[in-house]
Amino acid sequence: MTRFDEDHFRTTIASIKPPALFDAGHAEQLQHRQAAKTRRAAGKLLQPVLAKAGLDIEKLNKMLAQDASEHRALFDRQRSERAKHLAAAEAAYQEGVARMRQAQALLALPFTSSFVTLDRPVLILQQPKFEISNFIDNHVEPFNSSIQYKVGTNSGSDNTWFNFYFIWQNPSDYTTVINVSSQFIFNGACGIAAAPGIFSGDTTDAWIRASLSPMRWSGWGNDPATGHSLDQTYIQGMGTDAFKEVLHLHAHGGHIFGDPAYASKMFANEAVPLSFNLIPVPAGAVIMVQMMLNFAYGFDDGGNISDDVTFDFAGDGRLIRCPMVQLEVLTPLVQTGLVHAAPPLVHDATPLS
Repeated sequence: MTRFDEDHFRTTIASIKPPALFDAGHAEQLQHRQAAKTRRAAGKLLQPVLAKAGLDIEKLNKMLAQDASEHRALFDRQRSERAKHLAAAEAAYQEGVARMRQAQALLALPFTSSFVTLDRPVLILQQPKFEISNFIDNHVEPFNSSIQYKVGTNSGSDNTWFNFYFIWQNPSDYTTVINVSSQFIFNGACGIAAAPGIFSGDTTDAWIRASLSPMRWSGWGNDPATGHSLDQTYIQGMGTDAFKEVLHLHAHGGHIFGDPAYASKMFANEAVPLSFNLIPVPAGAVIMVQMMLNFAYGFDDGGNISDDVTFDFAGDGRLIRCPMVQLEVLTPLVQTGLVHAAPPLVHDATPLS
């Protein structure tokens, strides 16, 4: 296999736009948290009014009407934005179909099956930026690679992910098919709280998501449809188990006489398995398996002593492991006169009838 150049790898990775899967869900919900600030402002308006035993009903009604209008406008913007992505989603679906059809054609020939274990990542990185206060530690060791991550805050929002990069090169002189599997193992805890308010309190959300994202790294040639290089492009998924929401905690504080709302989850060696099957890999090509772990949180207002987001995966055995990537390598038996050569790697974008 080609010698691994960490500096070149880091530079290349930094120029690649990550998959959008971690932004699609919670980003919209965080927008709802922002719209909810109007309701909180209405509650704050009542404080001096109640103190004077008077209530500006007209102003309150205007604020509530504005709140309803903001939510409707947000829905319309989200619907328009999602419509822009439908063409890309259809292209991804068709690419996934073409990939599976090619793999199935290869596996219609006699083939051998073997297993390869990638026992450690070549690198662990945090994106979109390194957070020195939260990214406590990372460790690379055969069958025991891990990160430690910790957050404790009562305001703001964040969306960060950790990437474990595994590399494999097809040693065969022919296109092979691989099935990829891995897992994250969680030890730690996550908890959130939302403060009460006059009528309605704060809202707090926290997410953990995990995915297995394979990428064509080098030696994949050009896309016959566009002529562009296929290197450093993600392989589109279909029929895979490559993305999972590990956690979504939601808390909404009640009225002023109620208690703060809480939600939490504890993890003790909890495994989250991921897989991506039927990937044809050309002779000599290098595939990069990117194990992605996402943390996100947000408040609609925050700043209250009773608001809280805690991710605690650091210290005293608390950490998150990605111990290995397992490859099942299916290699067609190509012998002149016995078995026809494997078909070339192509991207058939013809829609299914």
